[in-house]
Amino acid sequence: MSTTFVETSPGSDVWFGTGNVFYDLELPDAHERTTKMRLTVVVDRILKASKLTRKRAVTLLGITPEELTSLRGFEIDAFTAERLMHFINALQYDVLIEIRPVVAAKAEGTVTVFSGA
Repeated sequence: MSTTFVETSPGSDVWFGTGNVFYDLELPDAHERTTKMRLTVVVDRILKASKLTRKRAVTLLGITPEELTSLRGFEIDAFTAERLMHFINALQYDVLIEIRPVVAAKAEGTVTVFSGA
């Protein structure tokens, strides 16, 4: 990924991002952070749609109330991608992982999360 700088007026730069805010902020493990954020969004959508009580959600996910607060607060560093996928399964949704060759024009592979939730 690369960033693009475009000067809109003398002495002023407008920064166009890559589409990955974690990469643009130069955070470590940007791709992993993006994947975890997308998975967290899916979990949050499922929880909202299911209208579970906090107590039921905690029991169903096998987490503490504090962890539920972290999850609903999108604190992605609190969970691994694997654990987030486990939460999705616990909420009665399947997680599908597709492995395919990188498109020739790309320099590296990517992880994309699609959701029907």
